[in-house]
Amino acid sequence: MVPNRAAKPRHLVNLALGFAIGLVTGVALALLAENLDTTLYTAEQIESATQMETVGQIPAAKEDLTIARLGAGHYPQLESFRRLRTNILATSDGGTQVALLTSAKRGEGKSTVAANLAVTVAQSGREVVVVDCDLRLPTVHKLFDLPNKRGLTNVLAGEVQVDEAIQYSAFPRVQVVTSGPLPPNPTELLGSQRMLDLIEQLKSQFDFIILDTPALLSVADAAVLAPAVDNVILVVAQSQTRRGDVQTVRRQLSSVRVKSMEVVIN
Repeated sequence: MVPNRAAKPRHLVNLALGFAIGLVTGVALALLAENLDTTLYTAEQIESATQMETVGQIPAAKEDLTIARLGAGHYPQLESFRRLRTNILATSDGGTQVALLTSAKRGEGKSTVAANLAVTVAQSGREVVVVDCDLRLPTVHKLFDLPNKRGLTNVLAGEVQVDEAIQYSAFPRVQVVTSGPLPPNPTELLGSQRMLDLIEQLKSQFDFIILDTPALLSVADAAVLAPAVDNVILVVAQSQTRRGDVQTVRRQLSSVRVKSMEVVIN
């Protein structure tokens, strides 16, 4: 059938349809991207994923952060570690406190947080010891610029006494037990009775004990030590860690019945 008049484009209708289709498509793509990207970008997302109390938030530093010092360009970080110290010490019952620091994956800054926490706790007048329980990729000796010829592995192997393995750091009231030579059986050593005895011995000498352990998703080393401590502190790297990773870590920690689980957002 031949039309009686020429067809004309309906600009308003086409414009409205195009706008509606574009809007729906944009919303759909945004929702898809949000569901696919499980990276934790905010403190609220981290708290929701971990279901743990946040005891500290460490701001980003312009340069690589080692041990924050007043007057060395790390003042905001130093204050954040002081707040972290206050929050952690608030849970103490007055006796020696043992804190285990770990993370979901490597590279989230747990060793740096452990070292800075040790220094700031010591500034409150407490005697502190940091024990490098990362017997695979130890870094505590590097942070404190100490030799690592002997340390925790030598004590657990019965080669030296703990007093022979403890080293003084450059910071008042902060002593360190480095990892020592890397062993073939880290998990077995950390889960041994010798390790439990060592923790008890350190309790008689120090007010605060920090155990720096490997990332939980890599190995089970932190999980075997977790039941023996007062606080398990999970260091979560903001805008780097994924939701599923911290949820898996929480399940692992819950299965070994830890006394307390808290989060530091790095």
